[in-house]
Amino acid sequence: MSWFYYFSKFLIKRFFLIFWGFTVEGKKNVPSTGGFILAPNHVSFLDPPVVGSACPRKVYFLAKIELFSVPLLSFWMKEVGVMPLYHSAHDKSSLKKAVELLKSGECVCIFPEGGRVPPGITKPAEPGISFIAKLANVPVVPAAILGTQPWNRKILGFIPWFSRLKVRFGPPIAMDFSKETNHKERESFQKNADFILKKINELKSDKLRQN
Repeated sequence: MSWFYYFSKFLIKRFFLIFWGFTVEGKKNVPSTGGFILAPNHVSFLDPPVVGSACPRKVYFLAKIELFSVPLLSFWMKEVGVMPLYHSAHDKSSLKKAVELLKSGECVCIFPEGGRVPPGITKPAEPGISFIAKLANVPVVPAAILGTQPWNRKILGFIPWFSRLKVRFGPPIAMDFSKETNHKERESFQKNADFILKKINELKSDKLRQN
């Protein structure tokens, strides 16, 4: 239900703005039309609503199937278009749905590292993000989410106006698979995924400003 999605987005964004001085940089880097993958960093459960409310386009998310067992949360996720992500290697329904949405001109959020990564921990990117980008033939927009770190949330995060939330969108990245060969396909996917993660880490630096 579109109205439910945009109503939820309005409330969430206002909540973040009032309590945590929510700001967004680089909106001009988000394509106004056409499908694309939104690729942010991920350290907290707050990241999906934060980046979703920051993006000027409607965002579809993939979430682990276990979250759909929580009654109220399950209802809300279904209403705003969150897709269940199954762990079975034989279940390709989530992947197929994501590719279909991208091909139809929608935005799908995929966390390159595959899940939450605590601050200070280094985890390589999963090659799946570039695999999906190839299947759907869409660009990837890197994004940095700042201020949702768990330690910050626990110590200062729920003190109004004390901490700050920020999202930075980087320029779209066009994946180039034209020179790959079959035996080097996975290597190519990993290389592209690593490049996406590199761009996200650059955006996390306070020295980089997006207008």
